[in-house]
Amino acid sequence: MKKSILLLFVLFFVLPTNIKAQTIQHAGWYLAPVVTTTNPVYSLGFNVVRNMFQEEDILGSLEDYMSPYFPRFRTMYRIGQKIKTPDGNAEIKWWDWKLQNFSLGYCVGYFPYNFPVGFIAEFDYERQNWNAKLPGKDDYVNYSKQMITPVVCARIILHKPTASLFLEPGIKFNKTLSAKGDYDTKDYVNDGITGIFGLGICNKSRHIEYLIRYERDFFDFFNQDFTAPDGTKTYKDFETSMGAISITMRYHINFVWQ
Repeated sequence: MKKSILLLFVLFFVLPTNIKAQTIQHAGWYLAPVVTTTNPVYSLGFNVVRNMFQEEDILGSLEDYMSPYFPRFRTMYRIGQKIKTPDGNAEIKWWDWKLQNFSLGYCVGYFPYNFPVGFIAEFDYERQNWNAKLPGKDDYVNYSKQMITPVVCARIILHKPTASLFLEPGIKFNKTLSAKGDYDTKDYVNDGITGIFGLGICNKSRHIEYLIRYERDFFDFFNQDFTAPDGTKTYKDFETSMGAISITMRYHINFVWQ
């Protein structure tokens, strides 16, 4: 947890965006840190703090020198979670209250004003931590997975007079750094692709957006070919279904590269 707090500090304070306010009015670039949690209490708290810094009396003196630096906060709700084994389905519990499931990263995007298609590229560090009790077992096992997760989404804008609807289809690649659970090795889990589809609305200036996004893993969590130290294939014929819905309110200032 100490390493995560240090990383959060670096994202928010060591890497500010020093862009003059005069250059941002008509551009379409967007850059900001991203924080995702699976507990709305944390995301709500982060948003309250952020909104305090968005007040004009706090930021007014800075606007002549640099672009305000506002991170994105995303709340994710796990849905459709299932582990199917030859002996039946497992029971799954997520650890939401201990901030065990989160991601930290950076997002860069281009949302052109006179063209309906843009893009978003995101690079995150993500941690998953959940409990599962397999059929025939008496106790839950904690499964922890740390990953690097680059994301690429298209932005398709449907213009309206005062606001714009937009679609965000994309993909996320999950590259495992470490994993713990039944075995203390990342070999028992899979890397893979997650499909993304987002639907949102933004105001005409595109400074405020509301986005709901659905994600679905296109791979099994467990590696069916993994061979345990005793020579058995522990996860043979295991099938997993992992999905999530996330909700984001974005506030951003557009800018151009200097």
